[in-house]
Amino acid sequence: APAAPSVTPPAPAAPAPGAEARPVAAPARAARPAPAPSAPPLGAALAVAPRASALHPGIKTPLDGDEAPAAPAAPLSAVEIEQRDSKLAYDAVKAWRSRRDAATAIALADQYLALHPHGASAEEVLSTAIDAAARTGSGETARLARRYLASFPGGRHTDLATGALSASPAR
Repeated sequence: APAAPSVTPPAPAAPAPGAEARPVAAPARAARPAPAPSAPPLGAALAVAPRASALHPGIKTPLDGDEAPAAPAAPLSAVEIEQRDSKLAYDAVKAWRSRRDAATAIALADQYLALHPHGASAEEVLSTAIDAAARTGSGETARLARRYLASFPGGRHTDLATGALSASPAR
């Protein structure tokens, strides 16, 4: 293999006779702004808690498993419990009335009623679950209608419950 030619850098020019050698100053630079503090990773400031499992245990959403683990929860106050449970009742009704999702409506109604069998929203949640079950031919219709009639004899939705029970094959 041929040898590569060697290149030597040129020697610095000698100062002119009678001139004093001065150090060469670096060119002036424009003042730079101070670097911005580095931002924390997105979401680091907020604890991201699982959405569905905190409000509706057992009901999965497409986001389950994608969130960062939640910090240990402090005990809920009475107001926070009421808000959580009101949301559970609201979500049960909304699942049926807005999305026609009978399975979710019935599951959320069962959860609400397990926590508050005589709660402020129990009659409405139970009647919504009966309606969802009856209109979709669910085998839950008779169970829900019997529960309504036992809990709310003479209630606002008695006609719905008796009609659903009489139309249900599993009386």
